[in-house]
Amino acid sequence: MSVPADQKMLSGKTVVVTGAGRGIGRAIALAAARAGATVVLASRTAEQLDAVVREVASLGGGALAVTADVRSRADVERLVSRAVEETGRIDAVVNNAGVFVWKPLEKLSEEEWDRVLETNLKATYLLVHAALPELKKNRGRILNVSSVHGTAGDANVVAHCAAKFGLVGLTKALALELRPHGISVNALCPGSTDNR
Repeated sequence: MSVPADQKMLSGKTVVVTGAGRGIGRAIALAAARAGATVVLASRTAEQLDAVVREVASLGGGALAVTADVRSRADVERLVSRAVEETGRIDAVVNNAGVFVWKPLEKLSEEEWDRVLETNLKATYLLVHAALPELKKNRGRILNVSSVHGTAGDANVVAHCAAKFGLVGLTKALALELRPHGISVNALCPGSTDNR
C-alpha cells in the first residue's frame, strides 16, 4: 500500500528499529517506511533483515540493515554510528528486540534469566544511552515495546514479567527526564502476536 507524498509524516527522518527481522519490529519498520522514514533495521539474523530491506525497497523507501546483538554495548554503539554515518541523523528509536522463556521459576536457569533481562531491558538502556545525543538534537522519539506482561504478572514467565515491568518503569522515568529536551517516550504493551 502506498501513501500519498503529502501524508508521509516521517519524510527526512531516520528511525532505528531493533528486532526488525520479523513480527512487531518488521511491521513497525514497514509502517515507518510507508510514512517516509529511512529505517535502520537491527537484528542478529542477517537473512531476515535482508528480506525486510527488500520489502522496504518495494515500498519505495530506504533501509539500512545492521546485524547486531543489542545486549552488546559495542554492537549497539556500532549500530548508532552506522545509522548516523549513513543517514545523517537519528530521529526515533524503537526498542523492540526481545526473547521469551516459558518455564516455572524452579526450572529457569540463571543464564536464561540473564538472557531475558539483558535482551528485553538492558538493551533498551544501551540503545537510548548511545542514541541520546542525536535524539536531543532532533527532539526525537523513543518507543519501547513492552507487553501485557509489563502490566500484569503471569505464572511461568517470571523473567519476562520482570523485564517488561522494568521496561514500563524505565519508560515512565525517561519520559519525565527527557521531556525538557522535547523527547517523547512511550511504551507499547501488546498481547499475543504472530511473530513471523
